[in-house]
Amino acid sequence: MEHFKSVLRRRRYDWGWHTTALQAALESIRPALAEKISLLGMVGEAEPGFIAAALMAANQAGFTLEDFSLNETEKQVHLHWEMGTLPLSAEQHNIQDLESALRDAARAHLLGRGEPCGYLPLNTAMLTASAKRNLFPNADSPAEGYSQLRQAIRSALKFQYGFLRFGGSEKSLDVGLWWLIDDKAAATPLADRVEIAVVRYLLRNPGCTLDDIETALKADFSGAMYPPRALVAACLGSYGEYDGAGWYIRAQDHPSRRRAELVSMGRVISGLGKKLHFHVHPPKDETQPIIWQDALGNPLYAFYISASALLGKFLLRQAPEPVRGILVIPGGRANLTMFKLRRDPRLQKIADKNWGFVKYRQIRQMQKNAMLTPATFEDQLALDPLTYDDEQLRLL
Repeated sequence: MEHFKSVLRRRRYDWGWHTTALQAALESIRPALAEKISLLGMVGEAEPGFIAAALMAANQAGFTLEDFSLNETEKQVHLHWEMGTLPLSAEQHNIQDLESALRDAARAHLLGRGEPCGYLPLNTAMLTASAKRNLFPNADSPAEGYSQLRQAIRSALKFQYGFLRFGGSEKSLDVGLWWLIDDKAAATPLADRVEIAVVRYLLRNPGCTLDDIETALKADFSGAMYPPRALVAACLGSYGEYDGAGWYIRAQDHPSRRRAELVSMGRVISGLGKKLHFHVHPPKDETQPIIWQDALGNPLYAFYISASALLGKFLLRQAPEPVRGILVIPGGRANLTMFKLRRDPRLQKIADKNWGFVKYRQIRQMQKNAMLTPATFEDQLALDPLTYDDEQLRLL
């Protein structure tokens, strides 16, 4: 207890100090705990340094991390420890092993996430993976161990090891979004998977509440993968209707109606192409685009028709060059599409290069426009651009 009192008297309250204080507190209660007892903790106002201090202190005090969950929206981390073994001695510990483990954890998280992310979830994934393997440095003091851990994280995330940042800063790891130079093995983007999960839940649970939806999402997106509320809100704003008590799928978004609309839109696009004297090549299957060719047989446009805002399967898997790709979506997906592009600079870069976005209604309007010509087609595409409206997020 005297050791703990001396910690509290310190005047410099940094994350090294927090590590020392938390370790002293946990070491003082450990002898009084039963052998198989669980320890639950919550880091409020979570930030990377606070999470690192809590995880390292518990590890050094002899607690083994079993599970965790990060809520970026609430800035909270929930932690579950069990009584474990004390960490390796300083002589047994290898800082290179820690750096390698941190690097592997970061790469695994980004590949599993399928999209760039901020430093908070990435750092949390790295720290928790190292905590479970009992790899934190056992230095002469908790504060020194924290300093070594921080340096190991900085070393692990270097460009030479395959990491890159959008909008990063040399002075801070917290700035910008993290991603991988080689992302060929990346999963479907998290935003697309959340969209699918929200729609399925609305279809199966009419009248559900936001709490119901978020609870269900926790089962599918655990650990550092739990989606921010703004993404859930954007999905609900695109597909859902709220009657004052619960959420329902919009009538026009029932699968049978959307399937029929996809077929209808394919006919409209083919008819519009013929009207403008393009050679129209229908798709071989539903995964292929409708191609418009000029009189010489040169492909000019590739139309991909979608009922969703699942951008990954189009922008990341299709390569329309030198043809211009045009993703045709319902008007109700416009805000969600823009939300996804704004949060993922990788997708935005691809979209800016050779993609256009058009709403169903605009295609229908062009089909009825007697004055439309091949020369004015591009101008007509730009008349009804996708826009992003923050007001939709206020529905929550």
